[in-house]
Amino acid sequence: MSDSDPIDTFSAYGLMAFGGLMAVLCGGCTVFVLWGSIHSAPSYGASDAVFAPIVGGVPTAVVVWAFLTGWRMLRRAKAPPDPDIDSPPA
Repeated sequence: MSDSDPIDTFSAYGLMAFGGLMAVLCGGCTVFVLWGSIHSAPSYGASDAVFAPIVGGVPTAVVVWAFLTGWRMLRRAKAPPDPDIDSPPA
């Protein structure tokens, strides 16, 4: 990673930061709403239990994808050097 493009490195860390923070916020809110719907009155919680995974689960999945994309950008394997180009002249 030491000789990778600084713009790519910045973008990867940016995606990871955005994805991680938003996943915590979206996932936490979804869990909070589901927890409240399970422990609330039966007439109130049924619609939230269906609504929360749709409204909160989709954004959570998108930002987890953004985090994993940033992770893959950082961990991308470099191609092995070409021996014909990188070898010193004889």
